[in-house]
Amino acid sequence: MTDKTETDREKKAEEDNRDYNNEIAGRDVGRIKRFLSEAGHDSLEERKGKKSRESLSFLDILLLTDPVYAALYADVMERIEEIDNAIIKTLASLDQRISILEKRMTDIEDRAYRLDDGTRVYRGKNDAAYTENGHALSIQETSTITWQSHHPSWEEYKSVNNGFDRVQHKKEKVEAYRDGTLQNAKDRMSDPDNLPDKDELQNIFDELSNEESDEMRLYMNTSDNTQSQSEFLKYFHIKMEGKTDETEMLSPSEQAQTEHAVPFGLSLNPMNQT
Repeated sequence: MTDKTETDREKKAEEDNRDYNNEIAGRDVGRIKRFLSEAGHDSLEERKGKKSRESLSFLDILLLTDPVYAALYADVMERIEEIDNAIIKTLASLDQRISILEKRMTDIEDRAYRLDDGTRVYRGKNDAAYTENGHALSIQETSTITWQSHHPSWEEYKSVNNGFDRVQHKKEKVEAYRDGTLQNAKDRMSDPDNLPDKDELQNIFDELSNEESDEMRLYMNTSDNTQSQSEFLKYFHIKMEGKTDETEMLSPSEQAQTEHAVPFGLSLNPMNQT
């Protein structure tokens, strides 16, 4: 471990402890408080009065009494929210690029030379000709073709077609990450009867980060730090409080289809466990 890494971790630990102490003292810094239940909020506000905390959940107790756990937990939850937001933006961007490429492909296909049987043909180098599947026409077959300036080339067709395939693959990769790695993390963090320990929190954070796509990273850390509640956090509170109303229990991925998740501030270097 380098001295710089050790120094960074020490600084992160100091920041997390300072934030935690501010929360407990009633100076809201917007981290722990967001993940507490209503009882946890009440306990935080009534701490000086030392009223009964029998209604606190085990998660509330951990967040209010263990600064290391609280910091790790907040890191993971905020990471999930940031990724949720990045995925929405990434998929919107990829869909837009797919739409543009589809229009370009439609234009190319409309301008393509057609054989008598309707097969589209594209002009290659030295007046070679290729069908859409890459089949090269014979010299005899190409001798009957009169190329016009509006006929698209084989290179133009391949460029747009390959570009479409690349963007579609990127979209599928992001969707697989959303439905797999991210959804697994959401489910794990929303299990009130089996909370992840510190080691697992660290593993979840690392897995979320290590499997991000390059496309998603373009939209990471672009938060305006708006403190309104994201759809995932709403779902999280419903699940953790044991509500079962089907209208309230839409999965985060279903909710994301209708509303944009709001990103939050993120600590990218979670505190090491002690």
